[in-house]
Amino acid sequence: MYEVGVSKYELRVVHALSSRVEPGAGPDSRTRPPVRLGLMPKIALRPSPPPLETNDVAIVGAGTALWFLGFVVLLPFHSTLQAQGHGHGNWQWICLSGGLLGLIGLWYCRARRAAILRDRAATAAGATEEP
Repeated sequence: MYEVGVSKYELRVVHALSSRVEPGAGPDSRTRPPVRLGLMPKIALRPSPPPLETNDVAIVGAGTALWFLGFVVLLPFHSTLQAQGHGHGNWQWICLSGGLLGLIGLWYCRARRAAILRDRAATAAGATEEP
């Protein structure tokens, strides 16, 4: 009854997928040929939603601020962390490098946001001139 190397779970999934009725399908939509494992066509059930617009500069800025805060908090404990061994003396430098990389991320996000706004302005200007 079962194919070799196919688990019961995989068969349940295939059965559930093969018996799914697509929207707008007629009453004979359940009479499909049997589905073979691994050869199912990939079809989009619905269109992808548009991407969410977020304030990337604020998100990256908050993360950068947290990295720099970690550096400042660990700075007074440098000698204690260094004396304990186990590489704890590196923590403050890891926070500093995270903050510096965050500054690069801030630069990138601001440049990206400016490019998106320029593109939208050019598209809007082109759309108003054509009619």
